[in-house]
Amino acid sequence: MNNCITDISIYSSIYDTNPLYFEETLNSLKSQIGIYECELIVIDDGSSDKNTEQYQVLLNDLKENCSFVKKIIYKKLDKNQGVGYSANIAVLLCNYEIVFRMDTDDIMSPSRIQEQYNFIINHPNCMLCSGDIREFKVIGNNIKILQKTNHPNIITWSKFKEEYRKSNNIWFYNGPLFCFRKSAVLSVGNYNKKLRFGEDGELFVRILKKYGLVYNLKIMPVLLLYRLHDNNLTKSPQKNNYESILHSYIRKHIEDTNEKNGEIVSFTY
Repeated sequence: MNNCITDISIYSSIYDTNPLYFEETLNSLKSQIGIYECELIVIDDGSSDKNTEQYQVLLNDLKENCSFVKKIIYKKLDKNQGVGYSANIAVLLCNYEIVFRMDTDDIMSPSRIQEQYNFIINHPNCMLCSGDIREFKVIGNNIKILQKTNHPNIITWSKFKEEYRKSNNIWFYNGPLFCFRKSAVLSVGNYNKKLRFGEDGELFVRILKKYGLVYNLKIMPVLLLYRLHDNNLTKSPQKNNYESILHSYIRKHIEDTNEKNGEIVSFTY
């Protein structure tokens, strides 16, 4: 295991996230093992001035008390543009090839960065990897641990098309655990700036289609605790709109008659 990781970018998009949630996320970043040097990019997608002020206090504390976060790039947008736009801007601001997404309300396990970094470095054919997560919810003063996802270790483009045509299943990934090669994401056009939701799923499909496979790390315990709260998109009344957007993009790519022949059929895990 690499215990002196350098030259990685971690990015977050934040929009009026509860500052207490953001603080817990940053604490989980401080607790990461194996990192010697990294940069953090935070896109503030038009948050209130009050929240922005608190975010900056937390980031200043991170800079002072976390020795391996050598650089923080904080960019506030004049108005809310949506997660696709923010993610697109964040990727462009990343200075390194290996990029990690970090949601601002989740909690990473101490080995999250190390596990995914070592995996992607040791697998040159890996352009994007995710992994299983476990949901949690805070009820009063108690933390309730909920269900865990169970995605396939490896999903290929051919298998994805087969499964989708049979079941319309779109959940083969967990966006909050995305780790990718910047060059690969840029090669498929980066995040779609027009998407206010569904941006991870749409990017997942484009990466999968071009490169043939995506990995999901099966690490126990899981690499991330996913916080459930009232503002979760996939748990909100907008879930149907979210899924509808993803279905439209998936069908567009699957039905593309200009798709190149030949897929990656041999790989190691």
